[in-house]
Amino acid sequence: MQHRLSNPVEFELSPEEREMARRLWDACASSTTPAQQAAGREAMQAAPEVVRSAILLAHAAIWRMGRNPQFGKNPFE
Repeated sequence: MQHRLSNPVEFELSPEEREMARRLWDACASSTTPAQQAAGREAMQAAPEVVRSAILLAHAAIWRMGRNPQFGKNPFE
């Protein structure tokens, strides 16, 4: 499957990849302790490249719109 970016926030992901991205986004956005942040960082590093890329592109697109991604709606829902 070839992944292409049609919109900065819409990355073509399989249903499994989208679910993984959704969970990772939520984990990173809701982490409040150093241990939770470390766990989120480790999970992000272990995720497939396409999932990491989609999360980073969504994060960057939201920042460009002038909103803090930590408090925004999960773009993978």
